[in-house]
Amino acid sequence: MDYSKINVEETFAELVREYGGVVLDDRLPKSPSFENADYVFHHEKIVAELKCLTKDNVDSEGNQAKVTQLVSEWHAQGKIQSTKIDEKSWRELPMELQGKIYEISTKSIKRRIQKANVQIRETKRELRLVDYNGLVILANDGIYSLSPAAFINAAQQALRHDFSEIKYFIYLTANIFTHLRESPMPTLFWIGFDMQKGPEMDSKFIDRLGRNWRLLVCKNTGLPGFDQEMNDIEGFWHAKHSR
Repeated sequence: MDYSKINVEETFAELVREYGGVVLDDRLPKSPSFENADYVFHHEKIVAELKCLTKDNVDSEGNQAKVTQLVSEWHAQGKIQSTKIDEKSWRELPMELQGKIYEISTKSIKRRIQKANVQIRETKRELRLVDYNGLVILANDGIYSLSPAAFINAAQQALRHDFSEIKYFIYLTANIFTHLRESPMPTLFWIGFDMQKGPEMDSKFIDRLGRNWRLLVCKNTGLPGFDQEMNDIEGFWHAKHSR
């Protein structure tokens, strides 16, 4: 059966309006004098920016050439025994090398987070919301080559070291689905994370927003949906996206 795809930006703006948040495009001039974020949730004191990632360039020729050179250098220095990288050998690589490979192959994620950090900072300054916390919403709308766990790991690595305005982030999938061994049907992800850089994230806010998002996606696409807590953590780490 075919299902309608959603426009992520339009659908999320609809979600924020229904939830009671502010879509800043509705309030600001057409060309504001600063780089604004997308949404404000005044009750929760959150400034949020949605970044929708659609271009899957993780395995591009340029990235693969950089990874190959890096792995060859480590092999030549005797730090690893083989230059072969597959699912089995990946687990045996030093964590430092894994991190460097992630950094190469996920630069697009870091760039989008960097942009979001600027937009959140300028929005807080210009709208005098200095005591608000920043939330970046990363919507995977086409990157199949990174599993949910790999995508989340890349975002967490970037956020741990940089981007001080962002205290929380949400990872969600849109128009792509994931098979989990505990789920009877393909899954759309929505997971919130607290980066522990400020006040603790209100989990009820994130959960309510996620539930409303799933309901809205089901309504707009005709997809059947149900809520289920993720208990199979090992299954999550091995989950992959399907087309």
